[in-house]
Amino acid sequence: MIILYKGLHDLNEDEKHLFEQLTTQTCERFESKWSKVLKPEVEISVHIKKHSSEGKRIKYSVHAHLPLPKANLSVHNDDWDIHILFRELFQKLNNEAEKYFKEYHARK
Repeated sequence: MIILYKGLHDLNEDEKHLFEQLTTQTCERFESKWSKVLKPEVEISVHIKKHSSEGKRIKYSVHAHLPLPKANLSVHNDDWDIHILFRELFQKLNNEAEKYFKEYHARK
């Protein structure tokens, strides 16, 4: 799976490293779960936004887009904790993939 990053310029070096690490881990788990139906050259676009905050906490939002034959999986999540954000994003991506592959294989 090829990961295309967007929005990294808004992050500091520590945040970039953490974001890339979590994205890679999440995509590897997703790819291993769906390896029988995903092509290795599939590209996923991951866009992170860092929202300005008045206080000490920073809110992040991530949008992931995975183009597939006859459909595009697109999920979004936001949270104050980047670890929780990716765990929930991964769950949403899995749910969308399950719906897609269930419908896609039902049509065949």
